[in-house]
Amino acid sequence: MAFLSGVGNTPQYEAIAYYHWLIMLQLLEVGISWDAIQEMTENQIHMLLGVVSARKQKEADAQARSQASQMRM
Repeated sequence: MAFLSGVGNTPQYEAIAYYHWLIMLQLLEVGISWDAIQEMTENQIHMLLGVVSARKQKEADAQARSQASQMRM
């Protein structure tokens, strides 16, 4: 948890910039083009990230079930 030391000392503008670029990188990582990202509204971005997160969770759950069934054999 040492990496969290001083988190409360981060200026608000810096935290907002960090969050903004974190979101941009997540969208680029899933294959959304930069031009498409620039045209999206905030609500569209939130919806897209929610869908991506749900898909990742579904895949993780399926993998966990698969591993559990293999261990029973």
